[in-house]
Amino acid sequence: MRSFYPKFVKLKSNSTVEPDRDDMQCMIAIVSMLANPAGPEESNEWVEIENRSDEIVTPDGYSLEDHKNRPEPLNMNIEPRQRLRIMVSRSAPDSMQLTNSGGTVSLIGPSGDLVTKVTYPQSGNCELLFFL
Repeated sequence: MRSFYPKFVKLKSNSTVEPDRDDMQCMIAIVSMLANPAGPEESNEWVEIENRSDEIVTPDGYSLEDHKNRPEPLNMNIEPRQRLRIMVSRSAPDSMQLTNSGGTVSLIGPSGDLVTKVTYPQSGNCELLFFL
């Protein structure tokens, strides 16, 4: 039997709390992606993350990584209860890439710790993938 114990984060909305790793696991989720787009794949792959908290999340130092640990840095604030679509840039050979045959996408914290990870199956042309 598994139990859930909520973690107290803050008392008032005007107070600030620096989120730790456990807080970020609850606050940020990888919710959808397009790994096999139509046309030139280098420019149309994306991963969407969601801020499930009531606070703005500033992901300084965070990145998405593929199964080969190639990063895609996150550099935009995510508003409360909003989603952010990250275009996979493939700006260099060691940049993140999404494979059509399936793989993993991980959210990595500033100290290199795993915040959350999804595994995705082989996807068809233009098939959107959703995660709970």
